[in-house]
Amino acid sequence: MKASYAVNERIARIIKERGIRCAHVAKMSGLTNSDVYRITRNERPVYAEEIIPIAEALNVGLNELVPTTKTA
Repeated sequence: MKASYAVNERIARIIKERGIRCAHVAKMSGLTNSDVYRITRNERPVYAEEIIPIAEALNVGLNELVPTTKTA
């Protein structure tokens, strides 16, 4: 099964669009620079416990990071 990196791709897009450095996200979220760098390059998944701190560091809501599916 191939891993989905939709959250990673959203994080990378927001960082790029806002001109934020990975080091800033790392410092504000409590992750290492290496972790944030690897997340933005789809080299490792974002773990559940990291999503909220990353969202807070980026000043975005969870709905901007976590893909949702619509149900009828």
